[in-house]
Amino acid sequence: MKKSILLITITFILLSEKSVAQPTLPRIQMPYGIGNVWIDDIVDGNDKNRFEYIDDNFIIDSISYWVLERRSYGYMSLKYARIRPDGYHVERVDSNVIAPNYEWIHWKENPQIGDQWINQWLHQTWRYQIIDIFTAAIYGQPDTLYGLRISLDGNPYELFALYSLKFGILSYTAEFETTSQLGCVINGVVYGDTTFYPWVSVHDEVMESDYRLEQNYPNPFNPSTTIQYGIESKGEVSIGLFDILGKEVMTIERTYREPGNYEVQLDASSLSSGVYFYVMKTNGKVFSKKLTLLK
Repeated sequence: MKKSILLITITFILLSEKSVAQPTLPRIQMPYGIGNVWIDDIVDGNDKNRFEYIDDNFIIDSISYWVLERRSYGYMSLKYARIRPDGYHVERVDSNVIAPNYEWIHWKENPQIGDQWINQWLHQTWRYQIIDIFTAAIYGQPDTLYGLRISLDGNPYELFALYSLKFGILSYTAEFETTSQLGCVINGVVYGDTTFYPWVSVHDEVMESDYRLEQNYPNPFNPSTTIQYGIESKGEVSIGLFDILGKEVMTIERTYREPGNYEVQLDASSLSSGVYFYVMKTNGKVFSKKLTLLK
């Protein structure tokens, strides 16, 4: 079925965390590729989300995942995604919540109307079904779009999402918030509006260059390493260390700094060997890098 639309203004009614007592539904972006970026506008929440693939071979229990970094103002989380041999696009979910090695199914290869699958979250059963496929112009390019219905057993509400295989999730709306894609960077090509906090483009290298977070050295390390960073404006600097599930395990630094270049020592004597991410937040900006502790 063909539908002619110039702008993606479709609003879907989704359940929010306020309407059911369960965590935010997991989500991943497509297409995969290091440096691919998506900017979402949370209309009623007056906020933005920024997604970027930062790694393509992150190993968890001998399984290789893509690492998707999600940022909003003052918040950062990491998601781990892959395409399984059976063709399903999945996100690894915290084994402490559901079961070891549990993977939440978001999408599938070669989607067709009527395709469906199930996800289990504790005692809740979520049902996904592709209900529509149509063509439209997105960023001035002809594209095929997919309507996905999501329902929760025992609940009268239905959730909907709009997908593009070229540009990712175009619309994903909560009951009290409407989230829509503003722009993206796919394989180095910029589409739409990629402005993010502090209201500069993700490709504005001039402004970004005055704020930097360097790769720690040495890396891998045991048990200490050095992290260097620079800021262009005075303000509070917070650097935290996160495990692969996105849980903060250590505050490396939290202090007020004048403009300039600095370095801080990380002592990981109390931590187990593994891969971690260190995240710097300052003046509305968020930067992150990966490090490896080998004992």
